[in-house]
Amino acid sequence: MQNEPFNVKYITVNTCFVYLPEQWLRRVSSRPNVVKLRHNDVNYYLSWYTRPSPDNSMLCLSATFARTLNIKEGDEVFVSCAEEPPPLTSLLVAPRSSHDREILELQCENVQANLLNQISVVAKDQTIVAWVSKFLSVTLIVTQLNPQFKYGRLQENTEIHVGDAVAIPVPSETTAESEVQNSLSGILGDMFTASIHVKKTYRAQPLPRISSFESAFRVYVPRSQLPGLVSSDALGRIRKVREDRQHVKAGGMRFAKRTDGSKEFTVQVCPLEDLLARLPKTFDENYFTSFSRHPCVFVAEDLLDNLRIRVGGKVVLESIDEVQSSVVCKSIEISSCEKSASVEVFRDYVIRNSKDNKMLLNSHAQISVDDDTWYLVKLSPEDCSYGLFDVGVLRSMDVRVNKASVEDVRPVEEPTEDTDVPIKSVATEILQEIISECKGVLTLSLGLHNVGDFEYDRENLLISGTTGSGKTTVCKLLREILTASPYFVHARVVDCRSLKGKKSEVIQKLLATELSQAVYYQPSILFLDDLESITSAGSNTEENTPDSMNAARITDAIFNTITEYQATNYISVVATCTDVTKVGKKLREARGVHFFRTILTIPNLEKDDRIKILRKSLQDKLYLSKEIDWDHYANKTEGWVAQDLVVLADKAAFTAWKRHVKEKSQGSLMLRDDDLSSTLSRCTPMSLHGVNLFHGSGHNWSDIGGLASVKLGLVEILHWPLRYPEIFKRAPIKLQSGILLYGMPGTGKTMLAGAIAKECGLNLISVKGPELLSKYIGASEEAVRNVFEKAQRARPCVLFFDEFESLAPRRGHDSTGVTDRVVNQLLTHLDGIEGREGVAVVAASSRPDLLDPALLRPGRLDKSLLCPLPDEAEREEILAALCRTHEIDTQDLDLKAVASLTSGFTGADLNAVLMQARLNVIEEALENSSIEKQQNYADEKVTQRHVVESVRSTKPSLLASEKEKYRRIYAKFAKSESYASDELKHQRATLA
Repeated sequence: MQNEPFNVKYITVNTCFVYLPEQWLRRVSSRPNVVKLRHNDVNYYLSWYTRPSPDNSMLCLSATFARTLNIKEGDEVFVSCAEEPPPLTSLLVAPRSSHDREILELQCENVQANLLNQISVVAKDQTIVAWVSKFLSVTLIVTQLNPQFKYGRLQENTEIHVGDAVAIPVPSETTAESEVQNSLSGILGDMFTASIHVKKTYRAQPLPRISSFESAFRVYVPRSQLPGLVSSDALGRIRKVREDRQHVKAGGMRFAKRTDGSKEFTVQVCPLEDLLARLPKTFDENYFTSFSRHPCVFVAEDLLDNLRIRVGGKVVLESIDEVQSSVVCKSIEISSCEKSASVEVFRDYVIRNSKDNKMLLNSHAQISVDDDTWYLVKLSPEDCSYGLFDVGVLRSMDVRVNKASVEDVRPVEEPTEDTDVPIKSVATEILQEIISECKGVLTLSLGLHNVGDFEYDRENLLISGTTGSGKTTVCKLLREILTASPYFVHARVVDCRSLKGKKSEVIQKLLATELSQAVYYQPSILFLDDLESITSAGSNTEENTPDSMNAARITDAIFNTITEYQATNYISVVATCTDVTKVGKKLREARGVHFFRTILTIPNLEKDDRIKILRKSLQDKLYLSKEIDWDHYANKTEGWVAQDLVVLADKAAFTAWKRHVKEKSQGSLMLRDDDLSSTLSRCTPMSLHGVNLFHGSGHNWSDIGGLASVKLGLVEILHWPLRYPEIFKRAPIKLQSGILLYGMPGTGKTMLAGAIAKECGLNLISVKGPELLSKYIGASEEAVRNVFEKAQRARPCVLFFDEFESLAPRRGHDSTGVTDRVVNQLLTHLDGIEGREGVAVVAASSRPDLLDPALLRPGRLDKSLLCPLPDEAEREEILAALCRTHEIDTQDLDLKAVASLTSGFTGADLNAVLMQARLNVIEEALENSSIEKQQNYADEKVTQRHVVESVRSTKPSLLASEKEKYRRIYAKFAKSESYASDELKHQRATLA
């Protein structure tokens, strides 16, 4: 479409769009949404509305908007297609009249929220109309576009700067081209007369504290980001952009307009490249790296204090003419609360900073002469706002020093809500990989790069790890890296654990406040620590409890609010959690929308990592003895997290200090091996808090007679991988971690499990089969999951299931379906896909034929060890071990003879024999003595006669028929044949 003629028709709409007839709208629908409208040889650039004109033969415009363009109803205009409008980062506008200015000041937020719905394309020197209500509007004139194009497209992060000057009203009845041009010329003339040359918004970043940058009112901007053709030491005006935390919008336009409360200072604007040329060679130039997406200005810390702004805050910098300051400074009055303040100190300060060029000072501004001395400078006469000074100027000027209070001189520091806790000195090398990955993602997401055409959407990170594994430390290190040079990212931290139990409305309001501040200081990072504490509904996620409903609302609020703010702002979220599955469902499910696109897990500590952390934590406190066996303590702390090791180091140092004081040692404080060993015995890692470990009698292998082959098998499978980890790490075999102990009742299966923990140095969690069964659907499966989670936290750990056949029988033969579901849950945990590193499963059963065959396949319980009935020699060993346990003197006992008399007895039967023999001794002592003699019955000895009588009075717990039945079962089980198939043939099956 080129120069197509149309007649204009007025319509009542509150937009600045052009409405094309339907046939022409179809033709331009595939073209960029911009047309050039020519009227009386004046070109206007407008965007067309997506719906056709109410009149199919005429072009329609808003009556209010058309009158501002001097287009009357019925006038002929010529319409042509135009090129794609470039997006604008900012533009400068001026109200058309004082009335428009008053309305804009009162209704700024309303205009800001609705402007994008009313106009899309703007052009230089062209008017725009913004409707506050149906019958009230504001007329503005565009005077400057950034980037400097003829026209451009508004977007959600475009900043609109409102100038001070008021444009000259344009007569409503003008037809001649000269009158339009003269009107626009008058507007521009008045605008420049009001000293609005060029304005631009920057991030304020601090200059380093070295002598080259002591001038408080000299700022440095990269030449590519200068607000105009600025020569060296040109003058400019800088002020803080108002921060409105309550009404910052997630999207829409942002008006950077001046308010009476904002301080304004005159500064010397210098290209950054000139400063880099004068830097000493030892200085790292990467400090001044600037990013094209975030224009920045480097200012002294004194100027930050005067502007009452923090690093990353927004300032407006505009160029001015030096001739504007016609008032000459006649005297200087400096106020200070320091006794050392003097005119000579102030003169030295000015001379030091005016060697190359005159130094600029602002009236009513504070400067720091050194780290401890602050001066408040006032220039006379009162209307002199700034002045340029050097040695010659100061000689002819009166300088006075007055006494002032601290409140008047020293800048008031704004309170910060996020106080940083010092990171403990530990070996952070183990976290470097995850920190580097996080840093790479965040620099791309926040636009901290200078690849021009590369656009990267906002990305959020989720860091998971067990309690104490270093999630918060990772966040602190990330914050330390990215808030420093050259990034100067703004960081906010929200402790979600402190918000647990709060209503969703309270959390949404807090989140909006944090995000509003993040928008002002962007690029920003919002850290959400322990996210699952407010978004997890707990274990009963299927129930509509008040807690689960509140957690769902909080999850929705977090997702919707953060997504809305991230659409137009450089904000990223870094969250931490202990388990990804506990985070709110909407935040972790994909379905095409990835809230957390990067999910990182802090790995478990390896042996070398534990040694590094423990040694580093101790070296910072005291000297270390060379006799300490670090490998031993690394093995003992298997499964510990970094925080556990730091706590162990603190307690060990305190133990060494107490010993040092008690022994009154004269030398340096040194940690010995016994200090660390005693402390380790008293320390419990965080993973074991709330875990009921097996605390039985703690048998040794010597306390269990017989079963030599079973003991050897357990040592090979469980103890060797821990004792020789390097050998097994290099061996191309998969370690067996599932053992089935089977044998007749009373043969020592449960006792073996208790000895495993003590002999192999492992934690033991003992589970009785029926303990996990529940009549409620899902409760049994949850109990199985909880047991394995506890075992993972307690690793290295042995998970011992006693009476396993009652927990995991063959599937399809249970009328309730409970055990079927339990078997299915066990299979998911026992399978190699789930992964059980550091957790061994030992199950004991007297009827292995009743177990589900799937549990006995390779990769699950793939090692079966038979605990047989003891023979005569083994019975003698058992009797000797039991005598040691019961403290029975065996010098006068013939254990071999007793063993020959106990054929068919199990280990439990032999224990009963000795217990009965000891009871017989006490009964005889009671019969032969009176209570008055107070005889010590414990001194009575067990003789051969007592033991033989006990054997004759005790019957074996297993009948001969039962023993034969068990032998047949075990023989068939060893051959992988099923003895139970005949017994179960006629039982009822279930499909549950």
